Amino acid sequence: LCGIMGAAQRLESWAAGVKLAAVNELDVRRADAGGRPGEHVAEEVAAVFIFTPRSADALIGLTRNLALVPQTRALLGAGILDHDRAEVIADALAVLGPAGAATVENLITPRAAELTTGQLRAACERAIKAYDPQAATRRRENAQKDARVECWAEAAGTSAIAGRDLAPAGVIAAD
Repeated sequence: LCGIMGAAQRLESWAAGVKLAAVNELDVRRADAGGRPGEHVAEEVAAVFIFTPRSADALIGLTRNLALVPQTRALLGAGILDHDRAEVIADALAVLGPAGAATVENLITPRAAELTTGQLRAACERAIKAYDPQAATRRRENAQKDARVECWAEAAGTSAIAGRDLAPAGVIAAD
């Protein structure tokens, strides 16, 4: 059974790699001659997968981030890394330019499959900080541009509310 579970995980990773590559290819094909993102790509992705626009945008963002980390993409497609680990690496290294992402990816990927997502995120952050100490500041400033409050219905019939990408001081004051 353990062998079957491992094989299923590898197959799932391979399928995720195919799906993400297809989404990325659609995004690339829809871009204009100057490389600017095409219009309505998120709507197409949302229609295919029956996603919300926000989920489609997040998926496209992930594929764009994965484009910066070819080793991670290859490990996902080979079934060595799963979707969650690939997403941790791609999202963490997106704050770096192509050269920085490649340098840090070389440090991270050899052990990535052996780490939990929490351990991997911490390893990425340490490597990013060693490579570019200002990266965390840039990431925080970029995230705060997308600050928002989200509301949703819970399965129990109750509701939930969360503040996302808010300034830490504001969160502490609200709490």
